[in-house]
Amino acid sequence: MEMTLTQVQEALKLCNYAPGTVDGYDGPETQAAVRRAQEGYGIEADGIAGPMTKDHLSEQVRGIQAQLNAKGYSCPVDGLPGPLTDAAVKALQADFGLVADGIVGYNTEAALFDYAAADPAPVFDPQEQVTEHFNMQEFKCECGGKYCDGFPVPMNRTLIEKLEQVRKDLGIPLVVTSGVRCEILNAEVGGVPDSYHKLGRAADIAVYTANGYTVDAVADAGERYGLKTIRYYDRSFVHFQWNN
Repeated sequence: MEMTLTQVQEALKLCNYAPGTVDGYDGPETQAAVRRAQEGYGIEADGIAGPMTKDHLSEQVRGIQAQLNAKGYSCPVDGLPGPLTDAAVKALQADFGLVADGIVGYNTEAALFDYAAADPAPVFDPQEQVTEHFNMQEFKCECGGKYCDGFPVPMNRTLIEKLEQVRKDLGIPLVVTSGVRCEILNAEVGGVPDSYHKLGRAADIAVYTANGYTVDAVADAGERYGLKTIRYYDRSFVHFQWNN
């Protein structure tokens, strides 16, 4: 049986693709979550939950269900999300001392597939000096504590490491003007609903002509290291994004 839109959203939530509210509405958050899933499956990332995407998503759910049963947490193995699967995930999470949210994120996946001890989830330190030139605090949400604690989600380390490569390549300081954003701040500054800033996977870097570089030169350097870029010539900054 093919998934309904609500079941697609439930499956996206179960598999940690962050679809937003499960409401049966094909809005921008759901479409962004579908694209993230499609990128993971290696298929066209068009944000449309067509038959191929549903098949891949169903197989991912089925794999989770099968492993839950193998570990003694009974639920159907039918590739469809539902209350029994949700209850099984939450039971496993409770047994492993995890937040019982029904989402198979890093820690839950590690517990479910028995690699928690060998490959523990990295501890997020908001004060960490991540690279030679970047401290995690440079990427905190600019709401200043008005709407969140600074990190509504952890900032992606790979993005920061890529920016360090850009910084060394160009040989100039890179000034972060926007890192991770909470939902409210993102809306206030006019960010798109599916902004990668909300996922901790984007950062805006100011471009100062006094350093001898143009927007194009800074963006080109980022693309050499696999970063997606958007070039803002009128405001002299580059949006860097890590999609993988």
